[in-house]
Amino acid sequence: MENCQQNQKMIDVFHRRCLRSIVGISWRDHVTNDEVMARTGQAALHDTVATRRRRLFFGHILRLPTTRPASLAIMWRPEGGRRRVVRPKRTWQDTLKEDLNTLGVDANDARDTANDRARWRQLVTPVACHIPTSYLLPT
Repeated sequence: MENCQQNQKMIDVFHRRCLRSIVGISWRDHVTNDEVMARTGQAALHDTVATRRRRLFFGHILRLPTTRPASLAIMWRPEGGRRRVVRPKRTWQDTLKEDLNTLGVDANDARDTANDRARWRQLVTPVACHIPTSYLLPT
């Protein structure tokens, strides 16, 4: 297993252990990891971190002048508009458009929105972990 995958696994294990503690699930209760995540309504932490970093990076690229290589590369399309057959079907641009739709930002207005750093950070930064109070331990 690659080092990155090991780190992702360790982050997710720690996250689930914390959620179990918050919700009050003991290891003796034999509750599966999927059940813990379903009860708390949480996603895998490494996915949340990766999504946030990708969106922050995209905002940085959008704020660059359009003449910079990174800005040109992010919007580049192959000549003829077609990819080779061996290429993956999902492109970086597809991922970014999906992220923008999730954030509620029109792809045409993304550059203007990213230039307002405070608004962009507010859109990208996820709300703090929310666990329903019915799952918390009584104090």
